[in-house]
Amino acid sequence: MSKETVETQTAVEALAQLGAETLARIGEYVEATENFAVEQAPLLVQEIIQYAVTINSVAAVISGLFVVAGVWLVRKALVLDEGNTYSSDRAVVYNVVGIITGSVALLFTVISVVSLIKPLMAPRLFLLDYFRALAG
Repeated sequence: MSKETVETQTAVEALAQLGAETLARIGEYVEATENFAVEQAPLLVQEIIQYAVTINSVAAVISGLFVVAGVWLVRKALVLDEGNTYSSDRAVVYNVVGIITGSVALLFTVISVVSLIKPLMAPRLFLLDYFRALAG
């Protein structure tokens, strides 16, 4: 055999060994990733549900505070309107702002509470809807 043939065979054997080592490493990485995904899936599901419950709870509380603010403004307008003719313009503004604020906030409160019920009462149905929304 010629020197070039021996060098070519040596290079091919080195490449084959390197390829085998690389494939073995890729197989290890795939297996580790698969194990990681299987181990972490239940935690991911719990975190998705906890996130939905937390976000909807916070939204319900904040919008509930705006409902209270709207009711307070309307109540303040009623107090201002009692017998004081100079305060009637301010009372109208308080009434309008209070009614609009309270109504919009009440709508958001209802939406948040309804959105809060689904992950609490039917977590699997919530997850199906969640993943369907992610899939587009």
